[in-house]
Amino acid sequence: MTDESQFTNTSTSLSTNNQQQITNIFNSLVSVEGRVCFPCVPSMVEECSNAIANLVAGFGQPLSLEDRDRLRAGMAEFIKKGFEQSPLSQLTIEYRPNKPPETGLFFEIETVSPTPETGYQNWIQRRRTLGNRPDAKIAAIASDLEKSASILEIGGGRNGLALGRSGYKIEVVESVLEFATELEVIAKREELFLSVKIGSIFDPVLRLRPAGFELAIASDFIPVCCRSLQDIRLLLAKLCDGVKSGGLIVLGMFLVEEGGKPCDRIIELSQVRGCYFQTRSQLKEVMKDLPLTLLSDESFLEEETDLPKALIHWASGRDLFPQNEERLLEFRWIIYQRI
Repeated sequence: MTDESQFTNTSTSLSTNNQQQITNIFNSLVSVEGRVCFPCVPSMVEECSNAIANLVAGFGQPLSLEDRDRLRAGMAEFIKKGFEQSPLSQLTIEYRPNKPPETGLFFEIETVSPTPETGYQNWIQRRRTLGNRPDAKIAAIASDLEKSASILEIGGGRNGLALGRSGYKIEVVESVLEFATELEVIAKREELFLSVKIGSIFDPVLRLRPAGFELAIASDFIPVCCRSLQDIRLLLAKLCDGVKSGGLIVLGMFLVEEGGKPCDRIIELSQVRGCYFQTRSQLKEVMKDLPLTLLSDESFLEEETDLPKALIHWASGRDLFPQNEERLLEFRWIIYQRI
């Protein structure tokens, strides 16, 4: 007859002494396979690589220190290139078991980067969901102009269409062919004095009509399409070429309060979130030696009324700082006069 108590004690002893071995065998039978996407933010490579390492470790496939370093280096290279191409780039990591007799995991890394035009197209579509009506501030400024005035808008045509319907002569610089065609069709159907120049304002080949406009508008172009202070400088320089002496340039910009230098991850994430920002001292440096005089620096939220909640959220900087109660970051109207 079997001594049941002895068998049980022996079994318990074996289970305790070999628990780790049993767990290791079990983990070796687990098949880990999947796909993860990260935004390409160079200063947050560590967070991305740690997330992958912790994910696969949770399935019993821990990475060695050497493998973690190799993974991080590979991710850093792809993320850097992706961000340089577009702030909307995505890093894609696919992981799966190595083919036998190899053990461990195989990682495949790539980036998917939209063109600048595609990125801007995504923003215009999002902007329409936030509210596609013209800006009250722009309408108020234009109301002081003669109806014969020529007005330039950089991108979108949201304000240009409304002003065209009020009788002004409008030219829109639009880089996305789909939107340019849409504007042309509307202008023709409604018999508006609205023309479209297809191309990027950053393209050296694109030239504005010299001193051809009384007013130039870039309402939400800078936060979405500019990647550096040099981009803003180039935009202002071109607008100076196109606006007559005494004319106005109206920019919509996110400004952050002075005090301390924002870290790289905040600056990079602001581009990812479509709220690229500057300080007033940076803006002053950008306009240095340009024939411009700053006339006003006004809050967008105080000038506009009956805004959709989603637009208020964006304009108050909450896409970047969800708890931005003191409005350290805010969308503002910056108005210059061409000397």
